[in-house]
Amino acid sequence: MDADSDQGGNLRLELHRPKDMRLKECPIPEIGPFDCLIAINSVGICGSDIHFWTRGRIGDKIMTKPIVLGHETSGTIEKVGSKVSKFKPGDRITLDVVVSCSRCEFCKIGRHNLCSKLNFASSSHGTLTRYYALPEDFCLKLPDGVSFEEGALVEPLAVACINYGPIGLLCMMVAKASGIYKCCVTDLSSNRLIMAKDLGADYILCITTEMTESHIAKKIEEIMDGKPDVTIECSGAESAIRTGILVIS
Repeated sequence: MDADSDQGGNLRLELHRPKDMRLKECPIPEIGPFDCLIAINSVGICGSDIHFWTRGRIGDKIMTKPIVLGHETSGTIEKVGSKVSKFKPGDRITLDVVVSCSRCEFCKIGRHNLCSKLNFASSSHGTLTRYYALPEDFCLKLPDGVSFEEGALVEPLAVACINYGPIGLLCMMVAKASGIYKCCVTDLSSNRLIMAKDLGADYILCITTEMTESHIAKKIEEIMDGKPDVTIECSGAESAIRTGILVIS
């Protein structure tokens, strides 16, 4: 890891190519009237960050220039724009770094996830940086009892995604906390499934790469004594998505 010597006061971690990460000093971001400047405290490492680090790509998103990774993030409001009304300096927040245009028909009715102009942090400028600028509508205040580390994990809770891993773990725990009486978790790793069982999963299924989607769906139905009402796919793998479609009621 190299450290560039440019002056600016905003140290950030840039990925220039697979396994070539460099520290660089950059200017502190300017903010507009509706923006907040955030001093970053905690950043989680997502599976997508690891894909970029090891391969320089994830799916059809391919690095063509240096990028800053990181999107599971919490921090403290450092400065607010002149028209910001919801936050003040010192507020502890978590960040929603999938920023929509706020102007299209979907955004106007609150369906920001359907915006055709979504800008995702880790595909351009992520949060592994000292300071980050974000519109106030995408900042969420943390309760006093939630730590910065816990706040950085809020992002996966919003991912409607079957297969395990940290996102699947959180989805399973939220489902159980919401009163779901039967929850089945699948994964390739038996160690992860043991943890899932310890944390509340009612059923676990260790799958193999030789199993077909229809075979996995049938096994889930047998284990749960019927088809589940909801499936949550947590890996992004095409085979897992197809399994989720096959198994649903």
